[in-house]
Amino acid sequence: MNKKILSKPYKKVIVNYIPLHLLSLLKHQNSDFLRYLSLLPLKCYLESESESDRNSLVYYFLFRGVLYNTFGYDPHQVFCPERLKLLIHDVLSEFYNFRNDGYVNQRNLESNKIFSIFRSFYPIYNAMFKTKEPFKLSVLTELEHLHNLIILFLLYDLEMTLWSVETRYENEKSLKTEVGRELCRRTREVLSDLKYDRSQLQKTLSGGIRLSLSKNRVIYTRRLYVGFDTEYKPVDSQTNKLLCYTTASITECLLKIRSNDVDFSLKEGLVFQPKTASLIKKGVDLIRFFRNKRDFEITELKRLLSKESAFECLKQSNGDLVYRLKSFSFNDIQSRYIELTTAPQEYSFKKLMDLVLEDHRDIENKTLLEMTHGLKIKPTFKNECSLIAHFTTADVSLFHDFEGIKTNFTVISKSFLTLDKFLTYKG
Repeated sequence: MNKKILSKPYKKVIVNYIPLHLLSLLKHQNSDFLRYLSLLPLKCYLESESESDRNSLVYYFLFRGVLYNTFGYDPHQVFCPERLKLLIHDVLSEFYNFRNDGYVNQRNLESNKIFSIFRSFYPIYNAMFKTKEPFKLSVLTELEHLHNLIILFLLYDLEMTLWSVETRYENEKSLKTEVGRELCRRTREVLSDLKYDRSQLQKTLSGGIRLSLSKNRVIYTRRLYVGFDTEYKPVDSQTNKLLCYTTASITECLLKIRSNDVDFSLKEGLVFQPKTASLIKKGVDLIRFFRNKRDFEITELKRLLSKESAFECLKQSNGDLVYRLKSFSFNDIQSRYIELTTAPQEYSFKKLMDLVLEDHRDIENKTLLEMTHGLKIKPTFKNECSLIAHFTTADVSLFHDFEGIKTNFTVISKSFLTLDKFLTYKG
């Protein structure tokens, strides 16, 4: 491990942030911390971090180290499964005691070891325990995000233990003896238990933080634009006879790269940047790194796409980026004519979608796919289809399966639209 990378920002963080009465807990932290990091596969992660990011990384481990020391655990280790379960139990037992008498019971919060650490790291919140007034919304949000941070610490250590056990399992699989097979069986059971514990622990996170841990940031979308029109002959005032319908469709291939920003909203529309924001972001980054979410490769993908003159980048308000070809090729329009006089039931939403998806099944943007493949990024694949008709009141209501899909439409000015809804189709 490169000590030159870590020692300077580590000392800077201690001087600037750690209260004096906590320094005794961190007396030998420097050498132990470096030794601990040297055990982990973090070399490329550390080399890619800027100095400010490394400061946040060290501060993250300091907060975690003080927390674990408080419960009598050495933070500079990869925990064995048994020891990890004890750690999680001890932390959660203390952390959730305050809920017995109400979420914001001040007496419980004042005596709680975890909140004492929180107030030590963020002295600005000492004042909140000296008032008889109800807690402000901002303080309640801080407490909720402190909960998220503690869960992220535990999830991080679950990832470390999983990584260690999985490494051991890979070595055991090479053993061809009966003893080796028995070791593999036991290790599989341990892995299964750890993954279950991870899923249960992750459920206690706020929705936005939970999504940030698992989201796939790269989405490859084939966007289909389909114009269709029916021809029919009136039979009487209430009945028409379908003659045929025609379609014209074209496909646009897009690559969407979602922002790696963490969603701190606790409820829809309410976003508050907590004091612990940088630590939560760092925790999310570390866990995503061990889950192989390819965030570093995505940064390289954005750099490569910026050099491709054939593509334009559309920035969205939420920080997402969308890359697409600057121009359409209208020579690629697919047209169809379907006779209906002998089989009017062939005019249905399902049949139309089957035809369109079949026509455009093999249309891909090879440049985008080759870039993601070369960086070992596995995008989420999606198809989005926009159906466009001259007179939707007639063209849509004549679908043979209209009764089954009509609840997906909104009626505006006597037209069927899906402005506020999406109809999911599975072939």
